[in-house]
Amino acid sequence: MKIPSNIRVQERRRRFAGGGKAIVFLLLLATAFWLGRRFLWPAISGRTERTLFCDMEELSADGREFVSNGQHFYNGNTQSDEHAFSGKFSSKCTPQQKFGVTAVLPDLQGGDMVEARIWRREGEGQGALVLEGDWGYWESVNEPVQKRGAWELLEIKATVPLGTRSAVMKVYPYFKSGTAVWFDDLRIRLVQGAHKMAEQSVLDSFPDLNIQLTEQGYQQLSAKREEALRRGNLISGKADLVPARLQVDGQEIPAKVRLKGDLLDHLQGKKWSFRILCEPGSNWRGMTVFSIHNAASRYYLDEWIYHRLLLDEGMLTTFRLAFTKTDN
Repeated sequence: MKIPSNIRVQERRRRFAGGGKAIVFLLLLATAFWLGRRFLWPAISGRTERTLFCDMEELSADGREFVSNGQHFYNGNTQSDEHAFSGKFSSKCTPQQKFGVTAVLPDLQGGDMVEARIWRREGEGQGALVLEGDWGYWESVNEPVQKRGAWELLEIKATVPLGTRSAVMKVYPYFKSGTAVWFDDLRIRLVQGAHKMAEQSVLDSFPDLNIQLTEQGYQQLSAKREEALRRGNLISGKADLVPARLQVDGQEIPAKVRLKGDLLDHLQGKKWSFRILCEPGSNWRGMTVFSIHNAASRYYLDEWIYHRLLLDEGMLTTFRLAFTKTDN
């Protein structure tokens, strides 16, 4: 049966109107999602984002700092007009002045994210972009992600480890070899509070392990640490054990502790590594002897994943590995 043309037109209009409403609804939904992510979610989560930028063009009155958009960066004495990616000036690094324009990011918390990028002109030498955190973190990059004429773009990204408090990070280009390297247009993106709620939920699952030492015991461990720093490595044994009391899981455990770890990364900052021997008749979660160390010394989750893989493959492993919060 043939359908009259006027009915077919009405049907097309009805379908078009229905499709149009669906499109409008999806657009409104997408707009609401974008507005929520852009304005509402940061307000709820405490997430803030800011950008620092230095184009090397202006110096402070004493010439010691770069000034850009009201922001100050160290090592203004490296300003050079020999080459520039943009404007007239760049930051020149040499064997005599290895550190270029430097940004200092204070009061970082666990979960904060830092992204940095800078343009590099080598030609007469080699240089890298460095992130350095006062919790024992140091990382550099020298492989470019983009090239534009004689200039190369370096990019690096890092997240402050969960549990870190009031940390300081430095961002700077560094001279590696040759006679001179130029850097220009340092841009840093800092996202704070991005992992705040996730961090708290993770940390709440960690047990609190407090190590109580006598003044004499603390001084003995401090002297051993200073000795290791002078020597370049730690040599420690049973003679270096000092009395301690462990406060954890609502109990107090008598024990003896000493410094552990051959390399100095175990002794950096405020978190030292310890070998712990519980006194006879005491244990923590069934362990009478165990060790604790800064997660950075084992590349955070890397060691856990490595032992997990060994366990899954049925290979010999000491998989009793966990994370804890400490107050030593």
